[in-house]
Amino acid sequence: MSQRTGFLGLGIIIAGVSIVSSQLGFDASLFIWPIIALSLACFFVYQRNYWLSAMFVGLALLHVSNRADVPFIFTAVITVLFLAGVILFYFWWSSSRREIDIDKDLNTSEEKSRNKRSASYAHEVRRAGQEREIPAQHRFLAGQCVYIKKPFRIREAAVQYGAGEVIIDFSKAKTEEETVPVRIRGMAGSIKLFVPENWDVNVDAKTLVGETKVLGYKEEGLKAAMKVEHKAKEQTQVTLNIEAELVVGSIQVKYAKHPAASV
Repeated sequence: MSQRTGFLGLGIIIAGVSIVSSQLGFDASLFIWPIIALSLACFFVYQRNYWLSAMFVGLALLHVSNRADVPFIFTAVITVLFLAGVILFYFWWSSSRREIDIDKDLNTSEEKSRNKRSASYAHEVRRAGQEREIPAQHRFLAGQCVYIKKPFRIREAAVQYGAGEVIIDFSKAKTEEETVPVRIRGMAGSIKLFVPENWDVNVDAKTLVGETKVLGYKEEGLKAAMKVEHKAKEQTQVTLNIEAELVVGSIQVKYAKHPAASV
């Protein structure tokens, strides 16, 4: 199950509950907003942003306790038990899945067969000997945008999404441009970028609620924003300008383990 499928399924369930409850004259908002908050909490546990996860659990508790005539402690116990069950099930389900490793390329035939079974919305270079170019404009509602396995070409890139994650290793990038602008904006999720040390890099990153880590610097909480510059030790012909913005989530910009590929 991909993140895109999970968010789509959640949206269908919420829409269905809203329609049925409105026909029955029942206020479903008592349950819908806590479900959304708990789903986001589970997502941020997966992203290892535990304080954001705790924040959404707290919002769910406050909503239920304010709208329902039940003691807060009772609501807290039920919510914690439910969330613990979901988290345990998720870790059991994902224990057999292999994590992303930017230093290893998956076997091509294995990757193709797995991608045929998967409905994930991932953008990667799939075949050896072929180079893909990041589109200048890319938008998606929920899912993934991933460029980490094979070399790719880039001139400029603008990515906008609703919920999900963006992972790009710029050490795999090839470009003929002197300046490469990259703009990434999302509502909820994570942005993970790996930048080569042999390029000049300018990063402008901000989250409304979340965590921002850029080249060794860290900010978290409300309106976590920072601007960081990196100058290559040797003269370079490429300057990478990154603008990353999230409403809720985490932004990480790290040095890649390898220099950028040649043009």
